[in-house]
Amino acid sequence: MTVKALKAMDFTKPTIDPVPYVGLQYIAIPEFADAGTQMTQYLADYVVDKITLDEAIKKTNDVFNQVALDGGYRK
Repeated sequence: MTVKALKAMDFTKPTIDPVPYVGLQYIAIPEFADAGTQMTQYLADYVVDKITLDEAIKKTNDVFNQVALDGGYRK
């Protein structure tokens, strides 16, 4: 069922509403790699009990929200 669902997806239209990117997990914008690296660090900090899961999620959201604003992807 999972493979069938993935094969049926249109990666050029990842959301119901139009968005300025393509893809699902990977967002095809120049800033994605750096934001992903920061997210990975926050998850690593959570795994070794440096921060809580809620803190890791908040920090990750903050990074990606700032990328969206700085890159002009979101107003």
